[in-house]
Amino acid sequence: MTTPFRLMSLLVVLTLLSACGDFDGRVVPVKHADPPLPIEDMRGHADQGDAAAQYQLGVRYDRGQGVLQDYQEALHWYRLAAAQGHSAAQYNLCVMADMGHGLPQDYQEALHWCHLAADQGQGRAMYNLGLHYQKAQGVPRDLLQAHKWYNLASAAGYEDGAKMRDRLAKEMTQAQIAEAQRLAREWKPVNH
Repeated sequence: MTTPFRLMSLLVVLTLLSACGDFDGRVVPVKHADPPLPIEDMRGHADQGDAAAQYQLGVRYDRGQGVLQDYQEALHWYRLAAAQGHSAAQYNLCVMADMGHGLPQDYQEALHWCHLAADQGQGRAMYNLGLHYQKAQGVPRDLLQAHKWYNLASAAGYEDGAKMRDRLAKEMTQAQIAEAQRLAREWKPVNH
């Protein structure tokens, strides 16, 4: 396959994925040329404490890839990986708590996991924090904090952060925007 054709195919797939109504934004590992480990091997690595294997096993159960979909089992493996600082597992726990997959919907738990992932530079987690502040989900509505988190998401490479930041800015005064930008510049990750 030629490189331009691969790029075009990738663009088509990404466009189709973004149009899917049931896509929930969780981080799913990128497919590589190597075949995935058999589930038994992955479980062996995960049982030995390998955070990457724990995360991968969580994804398998979360998505029902090679196993029956089981949110409880996904939560188990994500939590083990997240406890070791795996930022994608932390982010996926944020989304699961937000949506009530495998546990009752809990914005406080979602915020906890999103903050941990954001502290590691996860742009999607930063974006999600912006949504929480904008929509008053688990926190009081705060446009300055929402703008800050969208701005940080954008700076971390998550393009939707810039779109939401700019859309939100239309509801804000110039002084509020300046303050939100100052908050973003001064933000430092918290060492948990």
